[in-house]
Amino acid sequence: MAIYIARVELPGTPTTADYDNLHAAMAQAYFTRTIVGGNGQSYALPHATYQSASYATVIGARDAVQKAAHSVWAGALLIVSGSETAWYLAQG
Repeated sequence: MAIYIARVELPGTPTTADYDNLHAAMAQAYFTRTIVGGNGQSYALPHATYQSASYATVIGARDAVQKAAHSVWAGALLIVSGSETAWYLAQG
């Protein structure tokens, strides 16, 4: 399966608790806030960015992100992408 990267924005004035609730909802949808490198090390993704390899299609991943995000913030904005990925992040 592909790895899908999702970025969610809660426009307006969300609180830390709102983002904590988003992180919990995304975890329930099988999205994590870390990514594992080829060296086996875990790296933190940027704020409100998630990854998952639990979906067969990008549409399925998008629908799961939309459901999770909108359960926390009705006006949540999101983008989901799945493809070959290259990245650099500081170890988290």
